[in-house]
Amino acid sequence: MLLRPLHLAIIFLAAMAFLAARADDVSRNADARLARRAALVRELLDEGAAHEALDEAAALKAECPSATNALESLAAELALASGTAEGVVRAFRTARDPRVFRVAGAALALLFEKDASFRAENAALADQVDLCRESWDEKDWAEARNCVAVLAAPRRRGGPGAWLSAGVVGFYRLFVGPAIGNRCVLEPSCSRYYLEASRKHGVIGVPMIADRFVREPVVSGSDRLVRRPDGSWRHPDPVSDHDWWFRKEAK
Repeated sequence: MLLRPLHLAIIFLAAMAFLAARADDVSRNADARLARRAALVRELLDEGAAHEALDEAAALKAECPSATNALESLAAELALASGTAEGVVRAFRTARDPRVFRVAGAALALLFEKDASFRAENAALADQVDLCRESWDEKDWAEARNCVAVLAAPRRRGGPGAWLSAGVVGFYRLFVGPAIGNRCVLEPSCSRYYLEASRKHGVIGVPMIADRFVREPVVSGSDRLVRRPDGSWRHPDPVSDHDWWFRKEAK
């Protein structure tokens, strides 16, 4: 009779241990997926897809409030890409990356020159920006001018083609890419090529990426090479080499 309670206790403890291990696995998987999605935001920012990066970051924080910590290091860059003067101010005040700090400062300097009332509202900040001017180079000013141009322009969308490409590329980078590794030998990568083509030409990006898959063996065997920032070599195959027919029609 004494064995039955003992058996039940052992079964109970084993079940608790299994459930604890299962919960730990679920937690680790959730953390890994969160890290991959935060990395996706970083990739989109690096590729100049600011709107897609902002949308992904907003969706991530809405689905998982704890994602704020994962995105903390990107907060200033997301603010700079937000397309608002308030975002540029926030980027300048919170940036940890020296480049983001310099670009945000140069962008603020341009905004202060264009809008005297904005400068008056932020007098102390304007004085701080003026003190930093000597540290900015031409590249910083060029990025700042692009940033200010985005502020002045309405937010543009690529339509259904851009939404489709962002969804497909996001799924690929989150679930497929980590499993198969980085195998692309072209620059830009196929996922980035698809994003760029879709942003420029909407749904035409689908046949353009299909055409690239057909051309890949030929391009990868060419003698043309470019060196990436990480030191690796890739065969150049930009979208601009294959949308000449759009430019011809525009003329």
